Amino acid sequence: MTDIDPPAGTGTAILVLGMHRSGTSVLNGSLTALGCPQPATPLPTQEENLKGFFESLPLVRLNNRLLESAGRNWRSWQLISPDWFESPDRDAQVVEGMSLVLDEFGTAPLISIKDPRICQLVPLWRRILRKAGYRLVILNTHRHPVEVAQSLAARDGLSAQHALLLWLGHVLQSERATRDLPRTFTNYDTLIANPLRLLNRVSASLSLPFPKTIDAASDEILNLIDPALRHHVKTANTGLPDLIAQTLQILENWSSTGENRADHASLDQVRAVMEIIQQRLGADEESTKHAFETLEILGDLQSGAPTNDPRSGKASELARDILSELSERAGRNEVSKGLFAHIVSGLRGG
Repeated sequence: MTDIDPPAGTGTAILVLGMHRSGTSVLNGSLTALGCPQPATPLPTQEENLKGFFESLPLVRLNNRLLESAGRNWRSWQLISPDWFESPDRDAQVVEGMSLVLDEFGTAPLISIKDPRICQLVPLWRRILRKAGYRLVILNTHRHPVEVAQSLAARDGLSAQHALLLWLGHVLQSERATRDLPRTFTNYDTLIANPLRLLNRVSASLSLPFPKTIDAASDEILNLIDPALRHHVKTANTGLPDLIAQTLQILENWSSTGENRADHASLDQVRAVMEIIQQRLGADEESTKHAFETLEILGDLQSGAPTNDPRSGKASELARDILSELSERAGRNEVSKGLFAHIVSGLRGG
């Protein structure tokens, strides 16, 4: 893996990370109102997003090609292997990405880039933006996964199981790949309810003096918010598999009180579960069904609830295999006992 030297002069790039249908367009539109330049070739407005996407069309096309080369697409809930990011084949893609960033944003000292696909591609985008001469800060947002699932069902016909796994895969990948970077977390509800307060907090927590003041840009920012366009509202976590609900709760806590590094171990264990699941299953809809059922059964085992229900025997077997593997990894100190402490201890004999 080789890198070229970045151009002279270092700017700041805000990478807006969030799952599809999670308010990233409004968030990046607000940053545009505060003085971050629009890309030279913006993604055209569509009926699903009449206020605009605030994305670069060439960068979206690049991300689609990158995902394809990794054997993925925007609908893929499976995590991308670290080996793919380390391949020498990525070098040319980094150069291409750097060229596109410079074409789209020129030499602007402060830019913001948003495309939900980047959640799956953060390690590569870190290289791209570094080579384009930017230091990177992260603005991470999320929306309740049930609302996301409802929106994706209406727009794309995705099953709830598929959309919830997709949400989990996106938030896990973007969180893990940015731990060593300056970052802050927010959520869709706060963005819609009080965008100006949110942006003041973002500016303070990331030490970002925007070209325009928030007061000066307030009318433009508030014009992006239309509560009538919010068609899907979920107020409770009931009905979610425990591992998804617990991941959501961590992100909610971070959004309200700041990141707690003690939560990293729990998120790492959820990621380990997802890695084992995708190693054992395919990418078809039946595998998606089994994967989701496995998460449900793991939640039942974690809480001590009975698991003799009509879910597939394949998912039950996989859930128990996962616990055995986590027990072995915990014995090697590769993961903490974390979310399944009582079960893993039992499997290891205490």
